[in-house]
Amino acid sequence: MRILVAEDSPTTTMLLQGYLAQWGHEMVSCSNGAEAWEILQQPDAPQLAILDWLMPEVDGIEVCRRVRAVGGSMMPYIIFVTSQDHEDDIVVGLQEGADDYVTKPFSKNELQARLTVGTRVVGMWNRLIEAERNRVLMQTAGAAAHEINNPLAVMSGQIQLLLTKPLDDDIKEKLQGIRDAGTRVSEIVNKMKSISEYVTKPYTKGTDIIDFGSEADK
Repeated sequence: MRILVAEDSPTTTMLLQGYLAQWGHEMVSCSNGAEAWEILQQPDAPQLAILDWLMPEVDGIEVCRRVRAVGGSMMPYIIFVTSQDHEDDIVVGLQEGADDYVTKPFSKNELQARLTVGTRVVGMWNRLIEAERNRVLMQTAGAAAHEINNPLAVMSGQIQLLLTKPLDDDIKEKLQGIRDAGTRVSEIVNKMKSISEYVTKPYTKGTDIIDFGSEADK
């Protein structure tokens, strides 16, 4: 998992980098809260962040406030690191939006345990978001299929009726092309009504669309 580490101490940063690499994580690092806030606003921002309490420019607690104020479905799981082990300081950090904390000097085992909890929570968030996305997709596909099917049936019926009449070959060929296109649309509509899982493919400008060809091959 990609993990943001915002820490102004090079020694602590190097220590965390070694631990995270050992545990199979990729570290994204910065040395102040302003940089951390900028990173967390990016579309591909890390879903877990380790923030130092006291940093130049913007401190870790202020970063927490900003993240929670923005909200959204992909808010990062935040662990703040502090040398302030007074209960009141810890309560303030949690109230301002941190999910967990470790106090300096922290033990390797404690940090690993808290990261394990964090990655587990992030995994559950992702599964819930994906399940909700799928639910909305299925509902939308079913509604769209219903709305398309009715006028499509009328169009197909009228084309079939026209093809029974004496027509120029050129007109008949064009009508047959329209009928074939309508048949293709009907096939896609039927897939939309019965879709239970899907594969996407790149479309344009970073947008993906459902690949009905792949759906048909399942």
